[in-house]
Amino acid sequence: MEGHAFEMEDQRNWTDASYKTYVRPLALPWGYTLAKGSRHEQSVQLSFDGRLDGRGEEKGSAVRIKLGGNLAANMPELGVALPAEEASAALAASDALRTLNPHFLVSNVDARDGRGLAELQAYRQVAEAVSAVLVLEIVIPDERDAAASLAPVAEAVRRVGLTLESVVVSSAADLKSWQPSAKRPEKPTVEEICMAARAAFPGVKLGGGTLSTFTELNRKRPKGEPFDYVTHTTCSIVHAADDRSVMETLETLPAIIASTRAMIGDKAHRIGPSAVAARSNPYGNGLADNPRNERVCLTDRDPRQRGLFNAAWALGYVAACALGGVEAVAIGAATGPLGFIYRHAGYPQPYFDSIGGPLVYPAFHVMAGLARGRGRRLVEARVSLPGSVAALAWSDGDRTILWLANLTAEPLKVQIEGLGDGPRRVSVIDAAVFEQTVREADALDALGRPLAGAELTLDSYATARID
Repeated sequence: MEGHAFEMEDQRNWTDASYKTYVRPLALPWGYTLAKGSRHEQSVQLSFDGRLDGRGEEKGSAVRIKLGGNLAANMPELGVALPAEEASAALAASDALRTLNPHFLVSNVDARDGRGLAELQAYRQVAEAVSAVLVLEIVIPDERDAAASLAPVAEAVRRVGLTLESVVVSSAADLKSWQPSAKRPEKPTVEEICMAARAAFPGVKLGGGTLSTFTELNRKRPKGEPFDYVTHTTCSIVHAADDRSVMETLETLPAIIASTRAMIGDKAHRIGPSAVAARSNPYGNGLADNPRNERVCLTDRDPRQRGLFNAAWALGYVAACALGGVEAVAIGAATGPLGFIYRHAGYPQPYFDSIGGPLVYPAFHVMAGLARGRGRRLVEARVSLPGSVAALAWSDGDRTILWLANLTAEPLKVQIEGLGDGPRRVSVIDAAVFEQTVREADALDALGRPLAGAELTLDSYATARID
């Protein structure tokens, strides 16, 4: 690189599987003058050598999955969001939510205007109906006493008899992105928030970090000592929303998890609620509208949430978190734009709006199946062509449960080594059974059929469970 001081930005901060290289560093003043008639020359030269690590394999050849021994990590606890605006809908869908079987629900209260306080009773009812524990995210105002802000929330929680597994408290300022040179509000400080939360919710676990994305965790690195765990979210459509870019965001998760581990030491690490779409927008005034169901950056209404794509993405996401040693992972929500269970809404949901009845999305079955593996010891599953197939396996007594997802838009042949002897069954979620998967909350087991041999063809964005 010649001609100026080039700068490189690691886009994995936003889960983009790329780096951005540009000239004139951001730290230099904006704007600046180029003198009339002056000449400016810049050049970049690239050279490559080495192997392509399996990506040069002949097109059409099978992707090999090789099972090995038990790993040191276990399957994480899985949860979903239960936002205030979805509390009533989630309660109405409690039968399907029981089948989804989340270990925990992530709910919210905004102490700035009281949003979420009226839903505390519904939070309790949903949690009891599905036998899940509750995590409460609380936003408190800036430049106010943290203890005074939390007191009415704690009192309301006690009044409705709500039992909390943990709380995560954020100042309002930390919902937005801050450049390193910007001056944040002076209070409440992290220490003040921690002391106030411990006093307001005695005996309840306290999470630190951010309710926003890993980018903001990296910009305001957590002080892990006062907290029981550190948490953050991700969003896969910050800078690009095409299918390939979104699926490639899964490749960044090992680096994000390793970076967080480097910050927090041996403190427990939790992630979510995360989704393909955005839960919030720390970089602007709000989420992008998407009335035409297109691939749009920073919207909460992504059409892939309701399709096979999200089922494959969710498996890849949980697999990366599990293999990285993340303690708990929350993905999507019970109902709503980020939900696993359909409800009629004020925005179009093609196909689903036309058939009526209680419905679920394909990713519902993946999350319900993965929830059964909670705490199980992971089994090594090597993939010969990384980025094409996601693989996750765990040990269940003398059986191995293997999950696979085709992360591409093309059919793939998969060859599995190390399945062992004995009969095996496979349940495949793909376009051929789409209608069954959306109409039947228990379709995963009903789809099971004998697996002959150790080869399987997965259609585009198909997922499969083998046991």
